[in-house]
Amino acid sequence: MGHVTARGEYDARMRVSVGGRRWGRLGRGWAAALGLGVLAGCAGTPATAPPPEVPERREPPPPAPLRPLTSEEAELRAALEKDCAALVELGPRSLAHSWNLHSATDHLAITLEKLGYQVVRQGFAAGDEVLQNLEVVLPGTKLSEALVIAAHYDTAAESPGANASASGAVALLALAKELKGKRFARGVRLVWLSNEAGGGGTPGSVAFVAHTLQQQVPVAATLTLGSLGNYSLARGSQRYPDELLFGAERRSPFGDFVAVLSNAGSHRLLERVRPTLSTASLPVEELVLPDAAPLASDGPQARFWSAGLAGLVLTDTAQFRTPHPEGPEDTPDKVDFDRLARVTRLLGELVTTLADAPGEVDPPGPDDAPPAAAVPGELMPELPPLAAPTTKNPG
Repeated sequence: MGHVTARGEYDARMRVSVGGRRWGRLGRGWAAALGLGVLAGCAGTPATAPPPEVPERREPPPPAPLRPLTSEEAELRAALEKDCAALVELGPRSLAHSWNLHSATDHLAITLEKLGYQVVRQGFAAGDEVLQNLEVVLPGTKLSEALVIAAHYDTAAESPGANASASGAVALLALAKELKGKRFARGVRLVWLSNEAGGGGTPGSVAFVAHTLQQQVPVAATLTLGSLGNYSLARGSQRYPDELLFGAERRSPFGDFVAVLSNAGSHRLLERVRPTLSTASLPVEELVLPDAAPLASDGPQARFWSAGLAGLVLTDTAQFRTPHPEGPEDTPDKVDFDRLARVTRLLGELVTTLADAPGEVDPPGPDDAPPAAAVPGELMPELPPLAAPTTKNPG
């Protein structure tokens, strides 16, 4: 599958584009200055070009208040807070506290079984421990391919992990409750991954990819949930990776949004969900990053991309947002459950968009690198529109 076929070629195109545009502007400026000098010399009067005007940079205004939660969102908020507290009460969910991690596995599995799901426990070795990913499958009605939505439920060694990673795990659990009894054209696979927080041993996403390839599951697209509960309205609370393919200069200094992260090879998938993102009840920013950049180079989605699977990440941008509670400080009181409820509702809409979309969700191809920004700090041009989807028969 094409993925980002030639990162060096893509980077070279970006540098050529950037250099070409900048040289064009500089060339015209030097030509104008030279012309003025020649005319001034003919008149016998020395002349200097006027200094260029520097446009005044205006600070963006503070974010506008969000509309109140609907009654359904308020119920969802209460459920998310309750489920998050239940995971946090188990303590750090890591290899250093393997009993807690196994308890979390059982807690999630039992909760899903009570909802009526058949839970598949995928065991894998991580050092001396045998850990488990959990998967529930909603079969498709028309297409054999599946949409995979994944979150991890383990934590850093000594962290209660309210935001990283309970916020994503309970959002996925809420999605399971919402989807119970529903069917889409595509199959939907909900996956809770273990051992993703850097504790050593095999990450759950590596085991899941191997299992999926072994079972020859045709995956149309993936959605991965990172930490989703940290938000700030303070100016300067948000930063961006330097490698951002969308220029960062005009980005928000406020950490009040959920980010939808894509690599260059998944931009057609990002384009497909853009109308759905526009309906969100909180700010959404699209971040396109090279595979080697922070936020894109590690974690479950990075391993999905490496396996050739198109996919997107929903995240609060983790360490690029200040304050960023870590370790023992990652407690439920730091989680913005109002916004987490809005993100969870958006997740449900994204699943409906992708699972019921006609035809095949376009896999990444050799020409899928998005256009580069003209000049560093400028936003990229609009992504090209998708071609009309084609209908694919089951099988």
